[in-house]
Amino acid sequence: MPLDTCFTLREGNDITLVSWGAMIKETLEAADTLKEQNIECEVIDVACMNPLDHDTILSSVAKTGRCVIIHEAPKLRSRR
Repeated sequence: MPLDTCFTLREGNDITLVSWGAMIKETLEAADTLKEQNIECEVIDVACMNPLDHDTILSSVAKTGRCVIIHEAPKLRSRR
């Protein structure tokens, strides 16, 4: 599989969900939940961050008009 290409895991017209790595499972589950509410999600798997396939992401967002990026990042603690 090429690393310079994002993969469209699910086609949709209402919103684009962009994710990668371990969060793909949760992203697909969220898309299933939204489908029950008649919201069709396009799910994009970012295979590689560098180089990032901007064209696939931008094309999907142009189609849906909405984008949510789902990532797994630690919550930062405030320093006092």
